Amino acid sequence: MNEGIVFDLDDTLYFERDYVASGFAAVGFELESRFGVSVLELQSFLWQNFLKGVRGNAFDLLLQSYPLIAIEPLEMVEIYRSHRPTIALSDQNSQLLAVLKGGYRLGIITDGLLITQSNKVEALGLKEMIDEVIYTDSLGPGHSKPSPLAFETIEKMWGLSGRRLTYVADNPAKDFASPKRLGWNTVRLRCEGQLHYEIEPKDSDHSPEREITILTQLLS
Repeated sequence: MNEGIVFDLDDTLYFERDYVASGFAAVGFELESRFGVSVLELQSFLWQNFLKGVRGNAFDLLLQSYPLIAIEPLEMVEIYRSHRPTIALSDQNSQLLAVLKGGYRLGIITDGLLITQSNKVEALGLKEMIDEVIYTDSLGPGHSKPSPLAFETIEKMWGLSGRRLTYVADNPAKDFASPKRLGWNTVRLRCEGQLHYEIEPKDSDHSPEREITILTQLLS
């Protein structure tokens, strides 16, 4: 195969909000077992704040509202990050990958903690569908996107470059600058429900060449 398609993971192959909900559930079940607070009540509290745009301090707010929960926020963060997520590919995306695998090398480049991202890949069943997964966390400090290292690694592994490679992702703040500089095709998946749906590219270097609203549009 002399062409490859590389995907971002979060909010590209599945909705990241599904992982957030799964993580909140994991934290909720742990707190229910230790402190007797209803998991449904805790999930609702966390999810409603998430929908309001709360990021980064969700667990601090939870402790403020539930002072009987005697746990450090960092312990909840660890539960969230290391849990085995309940997430799945849509049937549509699963079928798309099966079709593409017949004619292209398929890869993933994803940021985030290695344990978190590898748990997602396993839960989504992607190991059987994808030829290569590059976790930027395993490349060392400073090599998350927009660092070019992950993209250059794919080029060396596959012996492909330039227009023979396509990167499909969701976040113009970091996803497209490096593959564009390397001459790759760049495609933004932009659909409601993504965490970065509203973000616009800050300049032409960060602007993808094409924009689609569902992954199956790649076929055309």
